[in-house]
Amino acid sequence: MATLAFRLPDAEHGIIWRYLDGVSQALARRFEGGSMPGEENLTFLLCELLDDGMTGLHLLDYPLSKARKDLADCDGGLTLDVSFQTHEHTKHVEHHYSGADLGVIFVVDHPCFGRSEKAVLLQAKKLFPNGSNGYTLNSSFNSFHADQRDKLKEIEQGFSAGNSIFYLWYSPSSEAFSGDDGRAIRALEATTAGSWRGLKGWHPFIDEILDLGWPWHERNWPANPSVPQQEDCARAWRTSQPATRISALQIVDRLTASGHGPRLSSLYQARSVQRKRWQWPAFEPMAELFLFGLMSDAIGHGSDDWLRLARGEKVALPSAATTTPTKAPAPEDDRIVLPPKHTLTLTLRSSLSWPDGFRLER
Repeated sequence: MATLAFRLPDAEHGIIWRYLDGVSQALARRFEGGSMPGEENLTFLLCELLDDGMTGLHLLDYPLSKARKDLADCDGGLTLDVSFQTHEHTKHVEHHYSGADLGVIFVVDHPCFGRSEKAVLLQAKKLFPNGSNGYTLNSSFNSFHADQRDKLKEIEQGFSAGNSIFYLWYSPSSEAFSGDDGRAIRALEATTAGSWRGLKGWHPFIDEILDLGWPWHERNWPANPSVPQQEDCARAWRTSQPATRISALQIVDRLTASGHGPRLSSLYQARSVQRKRWQWPAFEPMAELFLFGLMSDAIGHGSDDWLRLARGEKVALPSAATTTPTKAPAPEDDRIVLPPKHTLTLTLRSSLSWPDGFRLER
């Protein structure tokens, strides 16, 4: 896999963030009224909201068509393509072999900067209300399974795919929580916002501007508003949270040592710790993972077998992961990792025509 050596201009970064975060907020609204959404329903809805051919069936505040038009009006000459596929297999197969609901492939395809392709696996869980108390900070992701987590750890180790498996947390907006807890969530979002100074090492461009003292940590990417509207936009964004978030497998492993799913409060607490010394995403907006997946080599894995798995093919778990000095070799069937239920492919490509053979030094 080629090393990524480009950056998204500010305007393009804001456009793609706004589109992806709008999808996250649409999923959060699915918790409002009506029947309780299932994790499988939410994941399929996520894929439809993102897919080029299906997103038009849903109402988004900032649809892909508008995002593409705004990208075309910018100077970066970039556009975003998104597609998804579904791979049918039973719940027993997912639970025993794969444990992943979604494979996400990040492709950068640019005549100047080359081609890069890598993938992550996502395991989705939804927040459950606390009985008659509804949603609170003590609500948990009750469908969590420790054996499923352990299988994901085995897969990550076997493929040497560090920072390539994440949990995807579906949650409602703060308005679905009780008054005190909803206000507490908005306060957490207001006072523990991400600091770009914590992103050292994620991308060469970020390292460079941080060394120069550029104050990106004062920017609010989720809102990306004009100055007169900044606080109103930021407040509206906080009201829509926590919505759809992601956590690295290492974080989830630490928080679920008891075998039970994490509480919302514990994820927020883990986030505050990780912000002081950024190693893995602890509880970050989905848009952040997807953007860094496109921009940074720190997210995702690009081996041939890993990409085949994310695309929907059966792949053998490397033998080193199934045999240890204290463990007998696993049966042959247990060494087969079946694909996630769905595959999303995000392709960032140039929208311009370039002279034949034109390349930039990397």
